[in-house]
Amino acid sequence: MAKAFNRHFQFLGSSKGAKPSGRLRFSNETARTAPWLLLIVFVFAAVTTRSQTIAYVDVAVRNSQGKFLDELSGSEFRLFVNGKQREIKQISMTAEPVSFAVLIDVSSSSFSTPFDSQLVPVNLYRHAVIEFLRHRQDEDEYMLLSFSENPELIMEFDSSAALVSALSEDGPFAKPSGVRGTRLYDAINTAVEHLARSQYRKKVIILMSDTRDHLSSGRSKARADELLEQYQVGVFSVSIEVAESRLGGRVYLPSRMDDVTDRAGGRRFWPNSRAELAEVMARISKWIDSQYRISFELEPADHNRKRSRIEVRLELTSEQRKELGRPLLDYRKHFSLLTDQK
Repeated sequence: MAKAFNRHFQFLGSSKGAKPSGRLRFSNETARTAPWLLLIVFVFAAVTTRSQTIAYVDVAVRNSQGKFLDELSGSEFRLFVNGKQREIKQISMTAEPVSFAVLIDVSSSSFSTPFDSQLVPVNLYRHAVIEFLRHRQDEDEYMLLSFSENPELIMEFDSSAALVSALSEDGPFAKPSGVRGTRLYDAINTAVEHLARSQYRKKVIILMSDTRDHLSSGRSKARADELLEQYQVGVFSVSIEVAESRLGGRVYLPSRMDDVTDRAGGRRFWPNSRAELAEVMARISKWIDSQYRISFELEPADHNRKRSRIEVRLELTSEQRKELGRPLLDYRKHFSLLTDQK
């Protein structure tokens, strides 16, 4: 080890212009400094390695009226992983930039007549996304994907202005694809693969579709669940198609996406009018920016599991319970470690 140490620091032992001798001679100053240099290197390596074991979960807290509770101190939160309580390292709430994947359904069902006879669903989706941008930060980035039988990348990550241009009337959504079937989960998988290379930690899918899937395989659906958990992608789905009940009212059409969005910490929305659609897009933006980020340290056992279950609870005082009632918590329910994470 001494020989290796001498080789690494040989440049410190010779004066300018002098020939290096066969045997290195250290000055007193060099001998005092070199061990500290090694210590700094070791400390930096330890900090870098340790930082790789920190995981995050984003939590939105709502009261019974749906209002976001974004003024909690943080001491109320309790975190459990696979049933075991974990120490919370840090809790913060910052409206950070987001990498968005916008997915728009262009199958034949998106060109039928919905609640608004003036606009078919695909055009409502376009206007809804533009409305959503009004509530976002300039730093956010967006990619755009259309899908029916197959997903098609329309725009790689770019600004909101570029997204508005891509959504123009003469853009790729102007005409129906003519395809009746849909590969919804293939589109989600493609979006997450792009989000995996995005620049921001917070990653969100905005899905505009009736969420019916006729063509994706069972393997594709399972893969979507896995990728969403690995890359911690939130999912918000907006469907505008409605069905009339026999009693004359509107009915909610259930979908597997209800479960997907819930486990990803988001929600599926089903607006019944253009005004309600605009409110939904504003609410999704508020939802994303009102999340508490809870950080915790992974344990060795976490690396041995393909999938871990997360539970977040609030421990409130009697005064808080009277004021807040029984808050609702929305967060991703599972996480999976990346295959290349050690």
